[in-house]
Parts: sequence; structure tokens; C-alpha cells
Amino acid sequence: MAGWALAVARDWVEGLEQGNRRNAMVYGLLDGWSQTDLGAAAAYTENQPRSNTPTEMIDLLLSRYLQRGGTGAARTWFDGILGEGHNDTYQRRAFLRVAQEMATVDPSAAAQWITDHSGENYAGGDVVSSVVQTWAKNDPTATLSWILGQPGNEQNGRIGLAIAEWTKSDPLAASDWLNERGEESYYDGAARLLAQNLSREDPNWAMRWADSIVDEEQRSATIDEVGARWLRADADTATAGLLARGLSEEKIEAMKKRGENVWHMSGLTFEGFRSSDTPIILK
Repeated sequence: MAGWALAVARDWVEGLEQGNRRNAMVYGLLDGWSQTDLGAAAAYTENQPRSNTPTEMIDLLLSRYLQRGGTGAARTWFDGILGEGHNDTYQRRAFLRVAQEMATVDPSAAAQWITDHSGENYAGGDVVSSVVQTWAKNDPTATLSWILGQPGNEQNGRIGLAIAEWTKSDPLAASDWLNERGEESYYDGAARLLAQNLSREDPNWAMRWADSIVDEEQRSATIDEVGARWLRADADTATAGLLARGLSEEKIEAMKKRGENVWHMSGLTFEGFRSSDTPIILK
């Protein structure tokens, strides 16, 4: 884009009222500008007023830096962003997106990068959670080892996220790992997530995990969740199974109503499993 044309386009965009139309025009401006002078386009975006930088614009700049030099160039771009108050949202969004891209290529490097920036306002829990989930899909044991080596009181929740991801690919291995750590403070929360995930495929197995939860309140809530999902998927089999476990008919009826309420809750989708699903049989 020629210099005079860029100046005219930029002045015209600056004269537009704030809103979706202006954002669309800014995006179009950046699309062309970033191909000829990426640094200047990034600086312009960084200096936009608070909240005027939608994620799409950050993704556009990130894609350009990734094309230029991979995640190394993306990290350099982020390191050049100055935290000056007006652009703190922009800084947080950029850090999150760079960390997510790094996690798909080299999750251990992404984890180290987050650790190096720990304590900064932009390196919040949502960034760590995103990296944990991505990393756990490919190497859950390494993910868990890293989490266990981190300080802070959010460790338990992150372990639960990693276990939940691991359960999707190898529920038996995830179960074995957690089963050896029944005395740990994170056990109950992780066992609850494990039970929730297993309930889609093997509700009997999920119920055994629910029973293992030490905290009475969490145990009762998890049994209710798993039971409601099971009843929604296969009422006859679930009723027989729950009766065999010693639950009363009144309790089972309450679970049915709970499942129906969750299913019909506005704006949400109940992630139940189909009655045609084949359960996992464990000996």
C-alpha cells in the first residue's frame, strides 16, 4: 500500500464512529498494511483505545508474525508490546494467543514461557488453562509433572483439566495415574472430572469413581450428576443399576428430574451419551 494511500485510508478510518463498521474498516486497513510494514501496523493496533482491538485483529497480526518467523517472531512481537494501561486488554489477548500457538508446536516451551512471565497481569489463569489442555492432549504425564512443580493454589484445578483431557484419549491410563494418588489434595476434584467424562461411555465405572471421592458434598453431587446423565441416556438400565447400588426410588426419580432440567435449560446443551453407545466393560 503506497504511503499516501495509506495515510488517506487511515485518516478516513479514524473519522468513523466507534462500532462494528469501524472495526471492519480497521481490519481491512491492517490486512493490507501488515503485508508491507508489519511493525508499523502492529504499533498502530497496539495504540488503539481500550477494547477497540477485537481478537480477529490480533489473530491477523499473529498470523503475519508466524509466517515471518514462527513462534519466535510471535514472542518478539509480544515482548515489544508496552503495557500502558490503555491497552492491557490487547496485551492479555496477545499473550493468550501466542501461548496457544506455542502450545500446539512445543507445549513445554509454552509452559516455560508462561512461567517466565508469571506474576504479570496479562499471564492469568486462562492462559495456563489453555496451554494445559492443549499439552495434555499429546503428553498428559509431562503436563501433570509440570503442573505439580508449579506453586500456587490453582494447581488442583489444572490437574483436573489435564486429567479430563487425558480421559478423552486413554481413560484407563488416566484412571491408573489418579488411582495411585488417593491421598493428594487434588484427588477429589480430579476424580469428579474423571467421573463426569467416563459417564458418557461407562456409567458404572463413572459411579465407582464418584464413590471414591472423600468429600461428602462433592461425592453426593457427582453421584447425582452421573446418575442424571445415565438416566437420560438409558432410563431402564440406569434405574436397575442405581437400584442395585442401593439408591432409593425417590432418589432416582429426583435424578431423572435433574437430568430433564439440565437438558432443557435455555442456552445449554446436555452432553449426554446415546443409548446406542457401547459401554466399556472392565473386569
